[in-house]
Amino acid sequence: MVAAFEVAEGAAGADVDRLWSALRQDLVGGFPGSLAAHRDHTLTALLRVAPATSLDRLAERLCELKRPHERRQDVLVSVGVSRLCRAVDEYPDAFEQARHALLIGRAMRGPGSAVTFDELGAQWHLFHVAQQQVRDVYQERLQRLVEHDRAKGTHLFRTVEVYLECMGNAKLAAERLFVHRNTLRLRFQKIRQVAELDVTDPGRWFDLMMALRIIRLRELTARAGHGGARGGDRGSPRSGGGP
Repeated sequence: MVAAFEVAEGAAGADVDRLWSALRQDLVGGFPGSLAAHRDHTLTALLRVAPATSLDRLAERLCELKRPHERRQDVLVSVGVSRLCRAVDEYPDAFEQARHALLIGRAMRGPGSAVTFDELGAQWHLFHVAQQQVRDVYQERLQRLVEHDRAKGTHLFRTVEVYLECMGNAKLAAERLFVHRNTLRLRFQKIRQVAELDVTDPGRWFDLMMALRIIRLRELTARAGHGGARGGDRGSPRSGGGP
């Protein structure tokens, strides 16, 4: 099977070559007969594993292997794991599976996560939708929030995202955003003004959640095309505090 690794955060001050060399040594030692090579902020490994290997357990083991190196270099390393390969001609697909698991997994769980391709589920289909140029009305209106946040330094997009993650629980959403509930209500008013969206309407939640995920995946794909997505990139609607 194939595992793809990428430095996701804090790489500016890290010795990435040293990180990959040390991790490659651990991978080859932990999985005899395996191969690994790195380039810039990514490392790809062909891991030799038993046919009955549990991919979930494998992902946990890869996390255990990378964790000391993350602490040593003060970085986060994301991992994507393909399905098991039972024939040589399955490896091209496995490389793509690992890449998709890395990229989409980072969008689903954040930097530093380890995700298998089989865990992606419907997110894999949304990834392909995100590559299309067509935008529905929910994507267009949420994009207004992204642009407003970039121009004004607000956090309206993230507010919608957290509120939906909390299934409309305003108290919990305010706590996760580190704001007062009155501030949250003011944000809802601003969201209606900027994007013509009532995020408190449960009938819109499914469409909004799909549009949010597509925008996230599109953003990550665009950034990955320019050397990889790293936390803290300007324009990423991630922060919760502030206006």
